[in-house]
Amino acid sequence: MNGKKRISVVASELCLLALASTVVSAAPTVIFERLPDPLPFFNGLSSYGSQRIADDFYLENTAHVQYVHFWGFDAGTSYADDFTFTFYDSTEISGDRLPDNELLTTAASVMAMPINEHGNEQYWAKLDTPFNAAGGVTYFLSIYNNGAGDAGGIWAWAWSSQVGSGAFRSENPDGDWMPTTDAQAFQLVVPEPATAVLAALGFGIALLILRIRSGDRNNR
Repeated sequence: MNGKKRISVVASELCLLALASTVVSAAPTVIFERLPDPLPFFNGLSSYGSQRIADDFYLENTAHVQYVHFWGFDAGTSYADDFTFTFYDSTEISGDRLPDNELLTTAASVMAMPINEHGNEQYWAKLDTPFNAAGGVTYFLSIYNNGAGDAGGIWAWAWSSQVGSGAFRSENPDGDWMPTTDAQAFQLVVPEPATAVLAALGFGIALLILRIRSGDRNNR
């Protein structure tokens, strides 16, 4: 194969690789959200040490939840990525929904991103074990920081003034859940439905690159 043709083949491979990278990186879809109150300061509820916080969410349709985006106040960075996520079903008592049976507890890969100099941060978490949520069911999510108390610091889950029935707090893992007056700020995120199709397209492009290379070798 002459030099010009070889350059053309390499250029084609690079273009296809760029396209494959694009099609497999589908944007996520937010299926539930309560946004935090405006800056410059977050207010929130401590969810570390002896106290844990859980707040409710409701989805219209079945979802495979693997990503959680949330906000909080972090008085230190040594424990900013050490969280436990617990999902509960709910029970109704006197017209109110409370956390009930524990359905899933999982760790996660968490990336903390400082927002300003006041300790306000946002967090992106990929759950180690996804949560399969049914549509038309009220669940509760607890986000608990494992290291804040041990490190001598604090961590608070930011409040949201958006519509919500108010979070619940428990003073120990086996304690009763007590109502609070504030909802918590978080988003639940899933890949778009087209992600699987795009991934298949990316795989097809990779196969095409292999065929180009095979033809290149045969024509040498």
